[in-house]
Amino acid sequence: MPRARMRWFKVSTSILYSSMNYELTLEEQAAFLKTLALCAELGGTGVIADGEGQSMPHDFIASRVHVPVDIFDSMLVKCIATNRISENSAGIIINKWNEYQSEYQRQKPYRQGKLGLNREGRELSPEGKYGNEFAIEITKYKAKHDGKKPEGKELMAIEAKVRKRIYGDGR
Repeated sequence: MPRARMRWFKVSTSILYSSMNYELTLEEQAAFLKTLALCAELGGTGVIADGEGQSMPHDFIASRVHVPVDIFDSMLVKCIATNRISENSAGIIINKWNEYQSEYQRQKPYRQGKLGLNREGRELSPEGKYGNEFAIEITKYKAKHDGKKPEGKELMAIEAKVRKRIYGDGR
């Protein structure tokens, strides 16, 4: 299923005071910001993965963000160590994507018309309703089950878990 890309992503002015300024070199900071941009382009879920939900080679990602592979790899190692990023067989995960993109998510229902419906009035998929939270749970499931995608009752259980976490009730 094709992923809808975000047309923009948020970078807060708090980046000026972030620990990233002394934990990463200037080149690694650029690599991190470009990685956020790629994340937005790939559907805005906070996960960098191919269309089948699998991890992509680092050299391929580095070429997409126009950063030398050694700079990308050193940024990745440092960001994993500081819990900005995590990585598993299902891809690279931006751990605070929802926090970074709160404004984009806040505006999403207005861009789509009514909450839970797309522009054509059709019901949104779980990814569309719950965004990054759902994608992260799917990624965790796939990591535990050798890349197998959840189906049927497993998928419904994940959606219910995310819905409860977001809304705090049994909707």
